[in-house]
Amino acid sequence: MTVLFIKRTIYNFIKFYDDADMKIAKNFVSVPENTWQVHILPHVVFAITDQVSGNGVSVHFGGLFSTAKIFYEKILDFSSEKILGFIPIICENILPSCLLVTEHDVIVLYPNKSLREVLVDYVAKLDFSYNICMLVAETFEINVADLVQNVLDDTIPIIQNSADKEIILNKLINLALDSSMDLITLIEWCTKSSSEHALVEVVRDICAEDPNEKGRHHMINLCMARYKAFPQDRDKIETILNEFLIQHQDVYAGVEQLLEADFWTTVTIVVDNSLDKAEIVGRYLARTRKDWPAVRSSFIVKILSSLCWKSCSKEVGEMLLRRMTEFVPHLKSVSHLTTFAKIGVEQVTSYQNNAAVLYVISLLHLMQATYNTRFPSEADSIISSGSNFTAVVTSEEGIGYWGEFSPGPLKSKECEKSLGQRASRLCMLDLPVRICSVSCGTEHLLCLTIHGKVYAFGRNRFGQCGVGHTSEITVAAEIVDNYGSARAVCAGHYHSALINEEGYAFTWGWSFYGQLGINTRSSFTDELVPSLVKSLNSVACGYAHTLFLMESGVVYSCGNGSYGQLGVGAEIKKRFEPEAVPVPNKVLMIASKYFHCLAVSEGQKIYCWGANPQALKMKMFVKRRLRVETDKGTSTKLAISNSHLTVTELEHMVCLSIIHIDAGYSHSAVINEYKNLY
Repeated sequence: MTVLFIKRTIYNFIKFYDDADMKIAKNFVSVPENTWQVHILPHVVFAITDQVSGNGVSVHFGGLFSTAKIFYEKILDFSSEKILGFIPIICENILPSCLLVTEHDVIVLYPNKSLREVLVDYVAKLDFSYNICMLVAETFEINVADLVQNVLDDTIPIIQNSADKEIILNKLINLALDSSMDLITLIEWCTKSSSEHALVEVVRDICAEDPNEKGRHHMINLCMARYKAFPQDRDKIETILNEFLIQHQDVYAGVEQLLEADFWTTVTIVVDNSLDKAEIVGRYLARTRKDWPAVRSSFIVKILSSLCWKSCSKEVGEMLLRRMTEFVPHLKSVSHLTTFAKIGVEQVTSYQNNAAVLYVISLLHLMQATYNTRFPSEADSIISSGSNFTAVVTSEEGIGYWGEFSPGPLKSKECEKSLGQRASRLCMLDLPVRICSVSCGTEHLLCLTIHGKVYAFGRNRFGQCGVGHTSEITVAAEIVDNYGSARAVCAGHYHSALINEEGYAFTWGWSFYGQLGINTRSSFTDELVPSLVKSLNSVACGYAHTLFLMESGVVYSCGNGSYGQLGVGAEIKKRFEPEAVPVPNKVLMIASKYFHCLAVSEGQKIYCWGANPQALKMKMFVKRRLRVETDKGTSTKLAISNSHLTVTELEHMVCLSIIHIDAGYSHSAVINEYKNLY
């Protein structure tokens, strides 16, 4: 039994009863506003309403597939005719038909859509919920998997030109996953409907839980589809794919697409995972009409050195050697030129003319590169760390870095992961020059070339990049100024320094505490370009102080000395002019990065001064706790040793000569001439 309830202040609804007493309603559903008559058929509700204006009436149709929600559609309007009622029609169609009787006519009402179209439309209106699919399938006694497949197949053509295409597509994918559709079937369906780009994150997450999932072999194709659909997201796509390939080393299907799209970093990972794929890359490099990318020379050289030349056809080998010869002028690294020359020598018996030409051209460029290369210096640093990032000089004389250019704790989403899951991908700095030394600050990076030029990269809030402004440097920029040719660089927290070939020091960046060694107390402005300080041997930049080692072996300090960094026995907040540190012997090398300083004397003695503030606070905390436990009645003021304010000799057991010393935040390290680390 069905009863229509009409309320003037709230919506109208109908209740369904199983008993004649109508004490407890089985369920109820809503009807359109101003409804005064309903006609209930299996799976269908017809509602008659008064029109909002005038005396006419309207007829509404609603699919009663479940009581979750009913959507009504107006199908008829009558401006003056009166509706007398409905007469059912017996038919075989699951969606029933009926006669609408008016005072002047009889109208046949029958479905204008198939059951499949109606059900798909209903599921779409309820946000493609799998629970609704199960309810509808149960109501009509159909297979829920078939219904889900119908929803997927029928919805895709409709949304192709929709502004919400990607949102709806993700809902369809979630519906397929909720229905336990296997990943391969889902990938095939998405590929057939040209929507496979939406599966990148889905496949990544599923394969993270099950590394043996067969769908992993489609990842390259999916990412390339994403790149074609959203080329502006190239960096994000490349990052996802690279991380995936590192975890799943047997994935390589689609490497040809990577080559066409110039995903050279990713191609290198594929070749590293499976060396036989170098042949595919070799054939591509030989036959492509595009110029080989000079900025990817490291990857190209690495791939060519991994190539099995015996497996190449004669035609491919000849073409590849010719292309390599044309590419030689783009190689800047001695190791790259050496590799090309070696390949020429090795292949001269198989490809006499082309291999000989490659060898000669590579050798000529190699001789020129060797002639221009300065001798390695003790001041050169091929690895350096900032607060949250690290940089290295590669064997190809390029720069690679990983981490975050920021002070304090990590701020990226990576820090939300557990310690064992934290990872940062290696990034290569695109520089057209050969690098011999690197130094990391907190938010910036300094690179020294073999020709004495200095490049800077990173955040530049205090002018620490030395380019004349404080805007961020997103592409490594050369520091062009009057310093001549540099032989050493050093990056502090927010300031920088270099020493040129004549032994003069230049400093720039944050100057608030006088750490630049020039008198800026009257203006308190940061130096945006290098400024001359003094003639010396080496320089070390700390958090807000700087050390200078003179040719005479005397150490000078300037900047902030609140924690003993200046080594003069007192807490000095600011010092603008460098003053000598009372180290008792001639000093050969110095080091400082944060709050403590180190020096190695001519007699291999190690001296230290300064301490990080956290260590001092911890000492005070421990002393306070000890006094609470032992001397409860004592009221004298606590004090800790001021030994960190003065230069102190450290006892050590380092054998042989010390060749390198370095200082971290709360630790130090030395290396002796036998390359032993202490």
